[in-house]
Amino acid sequence: MREISNIEISVLVGKLKQVEGSYIDKFYDLGSGRFVLKLSRKDFKANVMCLLSHTLHITAYTEKYGEPSNFAVAVRKRVGGYQISGISKVNDDRIVRLSLSKGESHLGIVFEMFGKGNMILVDQEDKILLAYAYEDFKGRSIRPRAAYKPPENLGIDILASSKEEAKNAIRKHSDMGIMSFMSRWTNVGTLYVENAISSLGIDPKEAVGKLGAKVWSVIEGIDTEVAEAEKGNAHVYVNHGTVADYALCSIKKYADMDVVEFDDIHKAMDFIYVEKAEKVEVENPALEKLKKSIDKQKRIVAGIDEQISRNKAIAQAIFNNMNVLNQIIDAASHNKRITADELNALLEGTGLSVKSADLKSKHIIVDI
Repeated sequence: MREISNIEISVLVGKLKQVEGSYIDKFYDLGSGRFVLKLSRKDFKANVMCLLSHTLHITAYTEKYGEPSNFAVAVRKRVGGYQISGISKVNDDRIVRLSLSKGESHLGIVFEMFGKGNMILVDQEDKILLAYAYEDFKGRSIRPRAAYKPPENLGIDILASSKEEAKNAIRKHSDMGIMSFMSRWTNVGTLYVENAISSLGIDPKEAVGKLGAKVWSVIEGIDTEVAEAEKGNAHVYVNHGTVADYALCSIKKYADMDVVEFDDIHKAMDFIYVEKAEKVEVENPALEKLKKSIDKQKRIVAGIDEQISRNKAIAQAIFNNMNVLNQIIDAASHNKRITADELNALLEGTGLSVKSADLKSKHIIVDI
């Protein structure tokens, strides 16, 4: 599956805002760049799964966790009990930062979601504490104690620029093909740029400087796609039973494929990346508490109904045997020394029996 695009990262980050305020209970390293954060706060629980370069989303699934890796142990030691105080993109790039706090202490977890991807833990001064992969690049280094630096932003985003700035970029790069130009100067993703261009019947290699007003039509098309993407719905395209791709809007080149539609990008990510896992319900504690309270009330009501039925049966038995019971009361009133056996003689053939007789306290217990 392709790398996640910038617009998809933006939508996921927007959806992930709901876990802000949660505490990190556990961190799992599932191997091959796949991690899970187990989170909770009052009346809320969630599992957030990261697959480097592909997804970072709230998952409804869990996997069997074996012995923790050295990386998992190191991360748990440092972030356990920290609260997620904020989630944001870094440098308007495919980088997501989880800001963590515990009292006066602050940390950050940085997910780089491009290339091979990386997960980096930084201190409150943005010094690297540890990383999933240690690497050196031109202008930056992912090494312990080095200052964390994201890749440089390569230029303007013409979708967010003024028309004059966009015109200047077009004039400066007029020989570039429209596909190459839009992929570089818009911060959306190749799939969406290609779709906007092909939907207008434009040759993707056509020089941007020769397209005239059609360039603005392409920009409008990409803007429309972004607006659609921000709704958070997802289309998963399936070819002969295999997931071929996904998008946050309809993609023209996949028109002949089967499509599975989701009203939440998180559900789509589960469908694509967590299909072999075991589904679990991540219960809302408040809802679970309410369910238990309702069950308790049901048991109480059932017990009351049972007691009412029992009392009705006793009342009916008393009514049906009132004459005999009056005889027992009369006999006891006239003979203060009468025994339970003597009283039982009066009940012979009725199915009733005197269990005990304490005439001093004026108590006679009859088994009905």
